[in-house]
Amino acid sequence: MANRTFNQFQGQLEKRVVDLYALGQVDASGQISIQVSATNGKGLLFGNSPTQKVSTGIYTLLLDDVYDDLLGLSIIYQSATGIAAAPLYNIIDYGVVGIYDGINQAKNVSFIRYTTMSSLGVLADPALFEYVRFKITLSNNK
Repeated sequence: MANRTFNQFQGQLEKRVVDLYALGQVDASGQISIQVSATNGKGLLFGNSPTQKVSTGIYTLLLDDVYDDLLGLSIIYQSATGIAAAPLYNIIDYGVVGIYDGINQAKNVSFIRYTTMSSLGVLADPALFEYVRFKITLSNNK
């Protein structure tokens, strides 16, 4: 058994851990719009919005690099009314996909596909203008 008493810093048991953070807002089409900048969304795909709505309650989040493992995903929905329309989420897929970056080059990036659900567990989209906060924990330990 590992002795966790003396492991005081992140990365002692899981090596090469990367945390990515982003803040987005739901627009009229149900897309989660994230403005990638120097202070928001570092590590997410730059250019077109890094989130893509696949269908009702199903989204794909594109990262700007390839990572070995998805260690965790935390999504917090903030509503002006106090109750988020789709506060539950579930990761359904993680992997690598090839994309065209718009500058005459193809590249591989990691993606996370997840569902959003109402408090009853039914697929649903977040409400218009809700804020969405992401924390993505990844590892490149291979």
